[in-house]
Amino acid sequence: MQLIDGRIARKILTDAGMPENLANMIAMECDVPKNVIDYSIALWQHGMGGQEIINLIDNSTATMNILNVREFFNELGGAASQFGFEPEQIAIDKAAFDYDMKRYAKELIGKRKKDDLCQSPGMIGQNITELINMCIAGPNKYYRAGVECIEWHKRSHEPNENILYVLKNCIGPEGIDINKLLQLTTGFPKIDEHKSVTQNVYLKNETGR
Repeated sequence: MQLIDGRIARKILTDAGMPENLANMIAMECDVPKNVIDYSIALWQHGMGGQEIINLIDNSTATMNILNVREFFNELGGAASQFGFEPEQIAIDKAAFDYDMKRYAKELIGKRKKDDLCQSPGMIGQNITELINMCIAGPNKYYRAGVECIEWHKRSHEPNENILYVLKNCIGPEGIDINKLLQLTTGFPKIDEHKSVTQNVYLKNETGR
């Protein structure tokens, strides 16, 4: 899973012809998954409106800002070919997504990275000790997917008991089951307050499509 710096992502999107406010909305995070950029450009260049693109990304984004490619094409449905996606390409993209998820599930982070995540918006002042303890993979090692799952959903004000339920069902002696994690978190809120405000600004300023 390749991540691109937000500033670079915004330039890529505007160079592809998107209005600046739409590019800012898509690339508002510090790092943007490359597939989000690629799909957004394809949709824009094939005539999908800006708000439709944002809705599709929101509805297809699982935990940790990863675009769930399988859900993305389910949401796009029969219109996939209309927006530039051929069946062969879809199959390749789904296989790449599955590969990335398996690799991501094995990734560990150290205490410093875990502490950085715990200082992010939504985590500060929260009672998350029990949740973090679910993510321990050894001395000063944590499952990255688990910690980022907590961070992502605390920003969306998800109750601790809901997140704990997900972690208990996804983390076992051999690590985290990323497929279960993605399935169980699909229904969680995905838009935090800041993003909602930004989206409203975008709606007022959208130009073109």
